[in-house]
Amino acid sequence: MKKIELYEKIPESPSLIRINLYDTMCKQLFPIHWHEHLEIHYIIEGTTVERCENDVFRVNAGEFIIINSNELHEGIDGNCRYLCIIVPQHFAKNNNTIFNRIIKDSKIEEMAKSIIEEYKNHEKADDIAITGYVALILSKLYRDYVFKELKEENYKAYSQRMLLLNEVIKFIHENFSDDIELSGIAERFNINIYHFCHIFKDFTGKTFKEYLNKVRVDKAEQLLLNTDASISEIAFLSGFNDSNYFSRKFKQIKGKTPREIRKALIEE
Repeated sequence: MKKIELYEKIPESPSLIRINLYDTMCKQLFPIHWHEHLEIHYIIEGTTVERCENDVFRVNAGEFIIINSNELHEGIDGNCRYLCIIVPQHFAKNNNTIFNRIIKDSKIEEMAKSIIEEYKNHEKADDIAITGYVALILSKLYRDYVFKELKEENYKAYSQRMLLLNEVIKFIHENFSDDIELSGIAERFNINIYHFCHIFKDFTGKTFKEYLNKVRVDKAEQLLLNTDASISEIAFLSGFNDSNYFSRKFKQIKGKTPREIRKALIEE
């Protein structure tokens, strides 16, 4: 079974700043995760739909979306070309700073375009120049786009909640076929049910039951596409005890019934 890990550790790199340039139109879909580093997406062309915590944003060409430290986020939809700037903790001035989510600024865009030109010239790309442009972008963010500053104790508490959520999500993905109940989760992780429900919805955008059903339906879809198991067997293997309830939830989440998915696969 694939290991589930919401936490993403920044990869080792000889460069101080990591740059990823997606220079062809592509679906900007990425799984839900979080990290301690600051991440900046500049949309060159097209649009993207991303969720940060419990808010969904549509970001258009010429705009930036800022993913702050320790924020759960995912790529939901969109077709775009974009630049991704990864800023490690030790480079940012203050990790307790929360920036505005969506930014449109001609000065920052000018620097982003300069980064793209440097990056595309692989043989002569100047890491010092790129780092300098990123430093200027950060300076502009700190000057004009700070949403709020977290106190140190609040930042630490927020980080602890992320670590707890990470463990809960891992447990769900590793035990989705079992009879998982909210009360059992609360007891296992020694947390108050009401408090947990509030945190879970804030961070994932879904209730505990909605998230569990989504995980189960995703697993069921994999079984439908890759095995010859019957729909009733797949429902059971995915954690559903009622095949009719399974079919309803599957259509609600995927837009098609399990039978329609299986039929389309046979007709290909």
